[in-house]
Amino acid sequence: MAALEYDLEVEQGSTYRRTVPVLDEDGNPLDVTGWTVRGQVRQTPLSPVVLHDLGPHLTAVGTSVELSIPGSTSSLWAWREAVYDVELIAPSSAVTRLLQGRVLVDPETTR
Repeated sequence: MAALEYDLEVEQGSTYRRTVPVLDEDGNPLDVTGWTVRGQVRQTPLSPVVLHDLGPHLTAVGTSVELSIPGSTSSLWAWREAVYDVELIAPSSAVTRLLQGRVLVDPETTR
């Protein structure tokens, strides 16, 4: 399956939630129970600096992956635009990129 291109538009200071269905190569729901999910945010794909580790905010549940970033986390972000990807790791250790795109942070006024 090819990675889904999806930009995360995060309102700084607000909880960001997204649920992404996981489909197999034939377009059927794929049960990812017991799979590991990881992801990182960087300034560019080749940047050595990780701006944010998405891992603690990702959960594989049934046939979907849930992303939930608390407002208290995004409130600390000083950057406004970066790139990310999310990878699924099967019990067999096979890695599949599920999502990729930009992270766009809409600055918070109320603090």
